[in-house]
Amino acid sequence: MATIKNRYAKDGPAKLALSLGRTRYGVSDKASRMELYRWPFKPLDYDISQLDLGYLAGIIDGEGSIFMRTNQGYCRLEISISNTDRQMVERIRTIIGQGYIRRKGATRIRRPVYEFVLGGVARVYGLLRVLEPHLTTKRSVALIALEYCEWRFKQKENSQVSDVALSFQTRMRAYYTKGPRHPKRLT
Repeated sequence: MATIKNRYAKDGPAKLALSLGRTRYGVSDKASRMELYRWPFKPLDYDISQLDLGYLAGIIDGEGSIFMRTNQGYCRLEISISNTDRQMVERIRTIIGQGYIRRKGATRIRRPVYEFVLGGVARVYGLLRVLEPHLTTKRSVALIALEYCEWRFKQKENSQVSDVALSFQTRMRAYYTKGPRHPKRLT
């Protein structure tokens, strides 16, 4: 029992599940029954070179999105980057070292789209904390996401969607709504 607790704290549910030949969800379920989750989560530290930070910031500014989705009464913060070039998306996954890649539908006339997704408050906070100085167009939504993460870290437990969480989601959605963001220029 003690070794499982130590391995869960060190490796997390995905690596532990892989080594035990079980699913990640089964290990997470067992961990919640054993009360292995520690709340509040501590943000992850990313050791990424300045060159790679600039590359990631440019890709997120151009091809990525930072958003919050609600599902079954819980909020999930995510960063996603979509592109038809699989190698580019895999390079992002390699630089960050976490997240997953999914393939979106290809048809006879459309190429497949590959999407990198990094989810979770601790992961997103850790990445945005080091990326924020390098972002330009997505900086305002990144600051909202960082503010949400800091609010979540102050919570005593992983709670369901609240009015405060929905207000963060509304602020993030306002960034992505269509229409002019800047007043019209006078000529």
